[in-house]
Amino acid sequence: MAKSVKVKIAGKEYSLKGHNEEIIQKASREVNSQLEALEERYKNETVSTLSVLTALNIAEKYCSIENELNSNKNKVIEELGKMTDFLKNSISYND
Repeated sequence: MAKSVKVKIAGKEYSLKGHNEEIIQKASREVNSQLEALEERYKNETVSTLSVLTALNIAEKYCSIENELNSNKNKVIEELGKMTDFLKNSISYND
């Protein structure tokens, strides 16, 4: 069941619903951290622009991690294939 979780981002409090309060809190801290860093760097930008930049930065990070996970998954599948072949060959050799 979804729980209501209160978070504060850019000084504004939001009431969010989700199944894992810890993840929601961690995600809101990440958004707030990214937003604050961009606010310091781009002092004359609007909140709207900073919000879009924050979303893009987080999305880019997500896509990068997703690509890395897929690459690692493919490497594991390849290694498992090699191990399977080795074991098949070992069993066939011993027969």
